[in-house]
Amino acid sequence: MPSNTAQPQPVRVVWHGKEKADAQTSGRFLDFFVFADPNQVEPWRKDKSIPIVDVVESFDIFAVNNGGNTGVYERPSRQQLDTTFGTHNVSEIIERILQEGKIERGPDAHLNRLTAPPRNCSKGAYNGRVAQSAVHN
Repeated sequence: MPSNTAQPQPVRVVWHGKEKADAQTSGRFLDFFVFADPNQVEPWRKDKSIPIVDVVESFDIFAVNNGGNTGVYERPSRQQLDTTFGTHNVSEIIERILQEGKIERGPDAHLNRLTAPPRNCSKGAYNGRVAQSAVHN
């Protein structure tokens, strides 16, 4: 029988790279993150007997290659994981991200979009309208 209680929205647990200046010039990812259950991260940090499968939403590691943590999420290559973490073992990396990472909470932490409307600095504030493109037959 399904439960009537709403499941909490996943949060991002973000691990920030240490070599920001070097990473920006070399194209390496700066921040890596996983999606996790907000009610399980802190208890897991204190009690490693909690199965990690109960903590993370999936065994996927994500990164953004633009120097921040907004934009299009990408899955880093094995080489990028090896270079940053010294291994490409996903379980080990997820554990490290969960242990050392910062929990990002908020209504849109689990979404791949900005929380504020987009802004085009040359044209002023976004007014909610989108330009129509011409359709050619």
